[in-house]
Amino acid sequence: MLSESDRQWIKGNRREIVEGRTDKITLLKTVRDGKDPITGEPIEKQVPIEVEAIWKDYSTVSNTDRSVIGGVELQKGDVKITFSIDVDLTDVKQAYKTEGDVYEILTIDEKGLGLLNRSECLARKVT
Repeated sequence: MLSESDRQWIKGNRREIVEGRTDKITLLKTVRDGKDPITGEPIEKQVPIEVEAIWKDYSTVSNTDRSVIGGVELQKGDVKITFSIDVDLTDVKQAYKTEGDVYEILTIDEKGLGLLNRSECLARKVT
C-alpha cells in the first residue's frame, strides 16, 4: 500500500515527466449567459480557457482489429489530450491547439498511480 509520502513523491515526479512536453490548448467551456426573454430557455455561450496539456496524435489505427477507448472506436486523425487533474473539464465539449482545427472531446478518463493526477481525453476533429 502506498503511503502519503509515496503519493507526494509520485505527484512530484509527474511534474518532471510532463515538463517540456506540454502545449497551450484552448478549451471551449459552455456557460449559461442568462435566459431568452421570450422563451425563458437558458442562453449558453462558449468561453475560451487556455491551459497547458500534452497533445498527442495517435500514430496508427490498427489495420484489422478495432481499437476502442472508453467505448469509442479509435479513428484515423483522433488525438489524445492529457490534462493535469487540476484542470476542470466540466462542461468542456471542445478544444483546439493554437487556433487550429477544433476537436470534440469524446471521452474523459481520470488516471493516476496512488492518486488521480491526470485526465486523458480522446478527441476527434470537427472542423
